[in-house]
Amino acid sequence: MGLLTLTGLTSHHRRASWNWFLGSAEARGRGVGRAAQVLGLDRAFLELGLHKVFAEVMADNDAALKAQSAAGFRREGYLRGHVLKDGRPRDVVLLGILASEWSELREVARRALSDAHLIAA
Repeated sequence: MGLLTLTGLTSHHRRASWNWFLGSAEARGRGVGRAAQVLGLDRAFLELGLHKVFAEVMADNDAALKAQSAAGFRREGYLRGHVLKDGRPRDVVLLGILASEWSELREVARRALSDAHLIAA
């Protein structure tokens, strides 16, 4: 269906890079990505003890930007011509979420997914 990874974990700074995508068209719009985000952020902050999770999202990927924002990620920066895709420079938006922010959002996010029967409460 997709993939979610935390890479570049650093114990000193307690942060990691967040990478995810839904590879299955059937998974889109059904809450699968949202459930993965909630479970992934729980793992990052509650199990791994991270302070921050950050992501780089292509500036023209409206769906990913919307999904990250819905999970609580905030825009932190904009990198012009940061990556090459199909041989041309593309802009990237930097997003991040702190453990303190997730602790405030967590219960509401988990309750919504539980009500939709996507994860156990």
